[in-house]
Amino acid sequence: MSGNKNEIAYYPEICLKMEKHLKDIFGTDYGIAYSINKSLSEMVNEIYSILGVARGQTYYPSLKTDVVFGIKLPSGDVSLILFEIKRGKTLGLMNFSQLVGYLQVAKHIKVGVLLLVNEGTVSASPLSSDFSSIIDVGQLPTDWQVWILQTGESLKFRAGICMYTPSGSVDWMDSSGCNGISSWESLKESILS
Repeated sequence: MSGNKNEIAYYPEICLKMEKHLKDIFGTDYGIAYSINKSLSEMVNEIYSILGVARGQTYYPSLKTDVVFGIKLPSGDVSLILFEIKRGKTLGLMNFSQLVGYLQVAKHIKVGVLLLVNEGTVSASPLSSDFSSIIDVGQLPTDWQVWILQTGESLKFRAGICMYTPSGSVDWMDSSGCNGISSWESLKESILS
């Protein structure tokens, strides 16, 4: 019975669905790999190993994260996507804030996706009213830049929100008014920019 599953039980099927979509939009010139439910540094090591790419010296903190995908570009570089997965009736600002925090602490993952697992229990809106209203007026920071005072580094990030229906589809929520990722094509654009 799906209602008794915790969110971790959905990770394998979500990853298979995401992998298929990513292969469809990127094509055969790109490698796709993912890792599930480990520390971020372990996940990155696993992805680079699967893709056959030397990782280099980039530091990734030992954050415990849900899912990370790697896209191997034709140049040989790897671009990473961090997925923060939630199971429940709605997503709120606290959930989005967690994704934003993970991206900023990880520093070298520029794209993040907040994903709600819809077990048929989602209320009329999959977003809380305050979260939805901030998106509706175009004030959610889905495309932002951080300047690190200590190093002078400038880091750019972009995020999106989607919903997964078990044994079904992945549906993107429209955050285009905030320049958020709102489709597979805008996800691809974020990876390639």
